[in-house]
Amino acid sequence: NIYNSSRWLEDGSFVRLRSLSAGYQIPAVTLSKVGISGLRVYLQADNLWLITKYSGLDPEVNSSMDPRFMSNDNLMLPQPRSVSLGVNLKF
Repeated sequence: NIYNSSRWLEDGSFVRLRSLSAGYQIPAVTLSKVGISGLRVYLQADNLWLITKYSGLDPEVNSSMDPRFMSNDNLMLPQPRSVSLGVNLKF
């Protein structure tokens, strides 16, 4: 079958929390006793949640850049979820 068909077409609309970042700057008054001029602690997370009625793993997955095959997720993995914790120091 070389012709495009809508037989297996389904709604691929979705809502995704792509990136979330939160940080806290420790007050300089607290840090002056230790000899540090600045300290910031942060948490960054990517791809935390996805809301969709799509039956596959991820409606954004694509095995090629051809727009006719968007969301054709033949054994493709969904986008990874990652969480990072970091510290920024100033002396």
